[in-house]
Amino acid sequence: MTPPSPGPSNTAHRSPTPDPQSETVDRVAWPGPGWLAAFLRWFFRHLYTSIAFAYDAVAWLSSFGAWDRWRRTVLHDIEPGRLMLEIGCGTGHLLAQALAQGHRMVAIDASPQMTRITRRRLRRLGAAAVVVRAEAQALPFPPAVFAACVSTFPSEYIFDPATQGEIHRVLSPQGRLVVVATARIRPRLPWEFFVRWLYEWTGESPVPNDEWLEPVRQAGFDLHFRTISIPGADVVQAVGIRTD
Repeated sequence: MTPPSPGPSNTAHRSPTPDPQSETVDRVAWPGPGWLAAFLRWFFRHLYTSIAFAYDAVAWLSSFGAWDRWRRTVLHDIEPGRLMLEIGCGTGHLLAQALAQGHRMVAIDASPQMTRITRRRLRRLGAAAVVVRAEAQALPFPPAVFAACVSTFPSEYIFDPATQGEIHRVLSPQGRLVVVATARIRPRLPWEFFVRWLYEWTGESPVPNDEWLEPVRQAGFDLHFRTISIPGADVVQAVGIRTD
């Protein structure tokens, strides 16, 4: 999902890469200069594959160390104990945190490197969860099995009608969908203002559009944007409930 445009008092950050739907990366319409768009496609593709080991460092640097705080807001009002699906688990940090809070978790990622890193992390922590390599457009789960579905900083595949149809299928009636779309830094220091300019120059901060939510609503969700304010940033989420 693309992030909102930074206004006069905030800075928008997207995921350091489109989340792990490798086929989707090639379809992203990068709006910046042509050479930059080509570089971003190459970099993002490899960041989820051959250089996946660098993902956490890129996320940390691109957020001034705040990435983990932004990501955790997805658990803001989801009660532990019921089964939850994470789409695009990346390197598994949120999954491990959710398990520590008492959530029952299943996670998918399309990248074999990311699922490998996540499983390794869970083994080190002695935590147990099902981690599956799968595409969001073809979830390998039975209908109505999850009470909630979460995703943090995904690319536009999350609004693909096939993705939304699958999420709707695997969620139970009144199941919750929460997507962390972007975090908008409230800049105070010179480098934070520089990052805002950089995101504007590269075209990485288009204004969020309510039309993005239409495929989700058509799939059977009551969905809206909300903002959660935390120290130093405003985290924008798309939050929905399965309505049929």
